[in-house]
Amino acid sequence: MSYHIILNNGYYFKSVQDIKHFILFLYEIAKKRDFLNCLETELGFVIDMGIYTKNRLFKLPYQSKSGSTRVHTPSSKRQQNITLDKWLICNYSNKDIKYYDVSNIEIEGLGIKKNITGRDGKQYTGLTWSIDILKEYLIYLPKNKIINKTIKNIDDIVMSIYNGPEISSYNIFIAIGMAINRIFQGSNEGLKLWKKWADQYKETSLSELHVLYSRFNTKKGYGYSTSKMLASQCNKNITDKDHTYTLFDIETLKHLINVIFLIIMKLFMILKNITQYMLNHLWGLVSLMHYMNYLKQINIIIYFIYLLVGLLHVLCLVNLMMTDLKII
Repeated sequence: MSYHIILNNGYYFKSVQDIKHFILFLYEIAKKRDFLNCLETELGFVIDMGIYTKNRLFKLPYQSKSGSTRVHTPSSKRQQNITLDKWLICNYSNKDIKYYDVSNIEIEGLGIKKNITGRDGKQYTGLTWSIDILKEYLIYLPKNKIINKTIKNIDDIVMSIYNGPEISSYNIFIAIGMAINRIFQGSNEGLKLWKKWADQYKETSLSELHVLYSRFNTKKGYGYSTSKMLASQCNKNITDKDHTYTLFDIETLKHLINVIFLIIMKLFMILKNITQYMLNHLWGLVSLMHYMNYLKQINIIIYFIYLLVGLLHVLCLVNLMMTDLKII
């Protein structure tokens, strides 16, 4: 359950970006003042830092998020009797609206570096947002929890990040999704891996995960290093070896298949032209008459192989497109 405190003092923020700027300012104050440590609980910071993006709106009663079956229902019976039209904002005017000016509020940003010692004994140094997620993970991680998994690929690294009933942090859940999304560049293979990891805590709807997954940034933020850092807290088999080379970008793979099939079809076209040339120009030579029937058969076989290769090319591309787009 979340609470929304609405302060009606006649002032408003111009945009969600201004709200985010102000909330980051409050967050930095809370981080610096010891007496405000109470705002940082086991469930994370009391103010949700992940909602100040472009695609954010207040839900009206009886609405649900895209892809979710959970309906936003008023808590009291009195409110449940109110019709939907009464919840709408009507007769709104922007005349004489006073806005908060956040341009003069300076924030250091979450780009400052921090240090922390992990459970594996290693010293980790990184930007605030990356170190804070490790700090939060260590709060929830059960003592003496060991995952003895051999690391062969990315999947093994992700599944080495413990996600039992004790890991009840939404921040960690989102961070893992962001990291996987960036590693797999938004492909559905990454989405399936996120679901596999999340299902260790509780069964998760793939359609709900997809709504979140599609909004993550594949260019920056949590990624491969974050996944290895968290996995290292339980699994001593995590090494400095880079496993990202095993991943293929789907567009690169499509391009590679196009080039390979193009070369194969060019070779078959050259071979077909050679046999056709021999049939057209050497037909009258008596010494080669015996071989003409063989050349005809070879030419027909090459033609059918050419068509078959073309068909396989199309099927491969269709299969890749289905892999890239289909949600199971």
